[in-house]
Amino acid sequence: MIFNIYALPVIISLIIQSALAYFTWQRQATPGAKPFLLLVLACSVYTLGYALEICATSLPVSFFWLKFQYLGITTLPPFLLLFVISYTGRTYRLTPLLLVAIFFIPFITLLLVYSNHHLYYQAVYWHTGGPFPLVAFSRGPWYWVQAAYMGLATIISNVLFFMMFLRTTALHRRQVAIILIGSLIPWGTHILYLAGKTPGGLDPIPFAFTFSGLLFFWGLFRYRLFDLAPLARTILFEKLPDGVLVLDRYHRLVDYNRLLLIIVGKSWTLTLLYVMIQLKFVSRRDDYVRQIELERRPHKSVNK
Repeated sequence: MIFNIYALPVIISLIIQSALAYFTWQRQATPGAKPFLLLVLACSVYTLGYALEICATSLPVSFFWLKFQYLGITTLPPFLLLFVISYTGRTYRLTPLLLVAIFFIPFITLLLVYSNHHLYYQAVYWHTGGPFPLVAFSRGPWYWVQAAYMGLATIISNVLFFMMFLRTTALHRRQVAIILIGSLIPWGTHILYLAGKTPGGLDPIPFAFTFSGLLFFWGLFRYRLFDLAPLARTILFEKLPDGVLVLDRYHRLVDYNRLLLIIVGKSWTLTLLYVMIQLKFVSRRDDYVRQIELERRPHKSVNK
């Protein structure tokens, strides 16, 4: 094996994924964090295998690392589905039968790949027409079954995320939007790869993981992606017995629950006007908690 300059961005992607896995592991108590960690680890296996594949100098070695990648490739769709099921609060639907259905096609794919069955790869050969030699193959019928499954899992996941996007508040929609965009980047490049639109037969997905990883990192630290899942926030926040007003450190209104509107007893516009009047008397200290007496009962104004 020799070092391939094309492996450098893939290695950078692997480093980003490893760091993302570490920080996600620290937040594994949050709904969705554990399956997301498994998803990132699957991406890491895929990325590591591809970096070693394109550094190989012979067909047997390159094909070995191609098969190694399928430990990650086959588990990406089921882990994505488990992540969206957990993050959107649908774990009660996760029955043993559904788990079998989720992992059935990946399991068959893994068996076919490691048994060198012609249903997956009809032929494997050494391609020298690109920027460097790499393993190439003729796709069998089950290859397209696996590809269709990956596409279906992505569509289902993004539909569920979009439904969640519509249900959450504007503040937490940013979290869901980051996940939506971050998951669509690699799958969009996968479509280009299947259509043969990538240069030199390169697999663009490990390269795309770099951008998804950076996006998730931004969401992790900018919008606290796994500090509290949006759905968990919605359930807890809306069931509080008090009307609650949440301010950020700059004393801007960032959130409030529906009970606040009921307590005030005004229209939506008048309620916001009432809140703006009250904000004039908010203390400038970041950690100050102030009780605002409303018409019927007290609610809490909390600096976030």
